[in-house]
Amino acid sequence: MIRRSLSFAASPGYRVVLILIGLAVALPAPSYAAGSWHAEAAVPDIGQRSWRYATPALTPAPHTPLAGSAITTVSWSWGFVGHRSDPALQTRLCGGGRCIDAAAGSGRSTAFSGLPVATPFRMIWWLPGSGRRDRRLRGERLRVIVNFQ
Repeated sequence: MIRRSLSFAASPGYRVVLILIGLAVALPAPSYAAGSWHAEAAVPDIGQRSWRYATPALTPAPHTPLAGSAITTVSWSWGFVGHRSDPALQTRLCGGGRCIDAAAGSGRSTAFSGLPVATPFRMIWWLPGSGRRDRRLRGERLRVIVNFQ
């Protein structure tokens, strides 16, 4: 009986099964790094119509680990001191050749999904018309959070 068990264990088919089971247990499952980075900038004061106002490029800090492969979502928040923005103010969040409407002072979008993790972003404001505004919009802080997988 012992001889029979050993001969079964020594058969080529059984060895292949054992090797496959061993590999499945020994090899780690693929892991996908997940994380996020954030950047902040001052929202510019807006006092002139027909001018384009933009932040500098928003990029991850140099020490930020960017182990992921692609962006999944981007969130933002921005505002003006003491009052709401002008209803005619157009606001866009741009990155990687794509731009989205970001007129709401805060939001979240998947429009940038699939872009490289270190894609720089820029917020752009534009007030249609001409001439100066009666009351200057005083900018606060802009914060952009980039989530990646």
